[in-house]
Amino acid sequence: MPCCGPEGACLFKRVDAPDPVIGAVVTYTIGLDNPNNEWLRDVLVSDPLPLVLLPLTITSNPPGQMGFNGQNAHWFGDVPPNALLVVTITAQIRAGAPLNEVVSNQAAAQAAGGTLLSAPAEFRTCARYDINCDGMVNLTDIVAAAEAWNATLAGGGFNARFDLDRDGRVTLLDIQTIAGHWEWHW
Repeated sequence: MPCCGPEGACLFKRVDAPDPVIGAVVTYTIGLDNPNNEWLRDVLVSDPLPLVLLPLTITSNPPGQMGFNGQNAHWFGDVPPNALLVVTITAQIRAGAPLNEVVSNQAAAQAAGGTLLSAPAEFRTCARYDINCDGMVNLTDIVAAAEAWNATLAGGGFNARFDLDRDGRVTLLDIQTIAGHWEWHW
């Protein structure tokens, strides 16, 4: 849900974390909507990334001055009238990230003399074999992979979470790998 200010500018943030296992890359998208007929000048968008994430890239449209200062992503510039600023950030889940925990953060924008805060964007870290990300490997994980049996990357309907050996197809080897971690808890 976006946060809108008195001038009508709205800030939103979402996260795309389809395979939130250690080492995976997550993508944050931050949007600042300027519905006004005037420029938003000297806008500063900031996003403090949680320590479990390694910042990788930041891009935007329209362009602006952007980068990272440690864990803090930032964008500075002007947003044209009746335009949407989109800032995209990628980050990798660090090796030491705790499993089965919610990773949450929110972006802020200083614009038009005020500060907007986005709603928090959240995802849960998972162990590679915990397909449904409930904190344990059990029958539900095996059934989920079995239902994806023989799905291929080329054939559509493929979910990389089930392809544990990364051969582009969900096979018996993937299901056996999950079963080999049966009742693994953390």
